Amino acid sequence: MTRLPIVVVGSGMAAIALVKELRKLNAEIPVMMLTISDGAVYSKPRLSNALSQQLSPAALVQMTAQAFALEQGITTITKCSVEHIDVSRKVLHTTSGEVPYRTLVLATGCRARNPTCEGDACSNYHTLDSLESYMCMRQQLSPGHTVLVLGGGLIGCEVANDLAATCHKVLIVEAGSHLLASTVPSEIGVELEQALRRLGISLMNRRIVQRLDKSGNAIRATLSDGTKLEVNVVISSIGTTPRTELAKSAGLAVGRGIVVDQYLETSIPAIYAMGDCAEVAGVHAPFVPPLLGQARALARTLAGSPTPYVPKPVPITLKTPALPVVICPPLVSDGASWLVRKLSEGGVEALCSDYTGTLTGFALAGAACARRRSWADRLGCRLSEMSDAQAPQFNQMEVV
Repeated sequence: MTRLPIVVVGSGMAAIALVKELRKLNAEIPVMMLTISDGAVYSKPRLSNALSQQLSPAALVQMTAQAFALEQGITTITKCSVEHIDVSRKVLHTTSGEVPYRTLVLATGCRARNPTCEGDACSNYHTLDSLESYMCMRQQLSPGHTVLVLGGGLIGCEVANDLAATCHKVLIVEAGSHLLASTVPSEIGVELEQALRRLGISLMNRRIVQRLDKSGNAIRATLSDGTKLEVNVVISSIGTTPRTELAKSAGLAVGRGIVVDQYLETSIPAIYAMGDCAEVAGVHAPFVPPLLGQARALARTLAGSPTPYVPKPVPITLKTPALPVVICPPLVSDGASWLVRKLSEGGVEALCSDYTGTLTGFALAGAACARRRSWADRLGCRLSEMSDAQAPQFNQMEVV
């Protein structure tokens, strides 16, 4: 009798990492991957700095879906949309027919948030959240073009730096008071702003785009303060939203993401979720290190050795050559405060602690990035128990 497969919905980095980890442990378990795309294997984080590396869309592809399936000994169905999960029968209703499963893993990832603006060009923007979007942007972008970047978060800053490095005029519109406003204190954001300005990038904080209108071969953007900008290309990087619709329609618990326990199992047995779509112990961390940690833990569980995944803060290095920046966001920001100081050798160091004074995260800019390993090793320690050399005097400010 044929064994039912482990079915993985999705073909992004989470799904790929899980399959690889599972095959390290067991080469015999039947695995099927369903993807709405062509299933090409590529690294999404590379999209934000691919231009300066002169990487074409084709060069970013590491392997086709067919080649990956052959290498890993799995079955892959591409261009397949999962429309419904029949939990009682353990069957997926898809555009390719019914697919039964023994165990189901949802690795559906995130989708880019759409800007809420009006105008006859309100949909003429790129999100760079997929290889297809990067390909469309490359086709529209020409040397010397003016590019409007919506959002000054991690991806927005990386994309802006990449565009400026390839001789494009770049404008950033950010709703917050400074770059990286939702992640770091203003001192870090301002340091990065100064570095990007030196590249010729224009920054407009505390503003949003209200209209995008066609203007000949260009686009006219109207900002919330009435400012009008003529640009050639618009890139939106105002954040992401976990893809939870499929899980929610099947009756799975959904919060910010698909709610899972320490074993990444959802509220319905035999259905798991991981990666950007999952919320583990109240934490949604759409970064690569957590994704890889989840893949290792879940692979062991699926191979027969239940292994919990424990969320922990992980340092993230921004791809902004204009200024080195490392961010290790706290898992929980409620009740946290930042301690910030500028270093005599240059750079800014910011430590985040909870109400007990325990170090829960940090942000570093410039020369301070050399302290990344040191502060990562001290995560979970009380600042009051560190020596003066380890934790000198800071100016305290509360997290907004």
